Amino acid sequence: MVIRKYENNRDSRITLKGNQIKQMENFKYLGTWITNDGKCDKEIKSRIAMAKDTFYKLTNIFLNRNIRLSTKLNVLNTYVYSILLYASECWTISAAMAKKVEAAEMWFYRRILRISYKKHITNEEVLNRMATKGI
Repeated sequence: MVIRKYENNRDSRITLKGNQIKQMENFKYLGTWITNDGKCDKEIKSRIAMAKDTFYKLTNIFLNRNIRLSTKLNVLNTYVYSILLYASECWTISAAMAKKVEAAEMWFYRRILRISYKKHITNEEVLNRMATKGI
């Protein structure tokens, strides 16, 4: 795959034993999406979806009132954030994608604190509640 910022629709000129190698738009390599434009939007969206799926699988822990918030945060950091942030050091992240990652984080916190989206509570207030009740 040839990664270009511009002119992504052109075929690669790489040949192997006289056969031209087909240019791919994207492919998955070692669990990470690689795209021909060099952006990581598809990878970030995929990671958010996988992290939310893991969160749903652990709902019985996150919504259990008998488990302390600090324990829930440890589970969140261990199981959910490790999936969300896998290979994030290699991402080329835009401001829009950074907001999506932050929105996912706030989504997790709001679910743990049982805050309805109808209550219109700011992110700062959610973070304050996590700090005072959590660790």
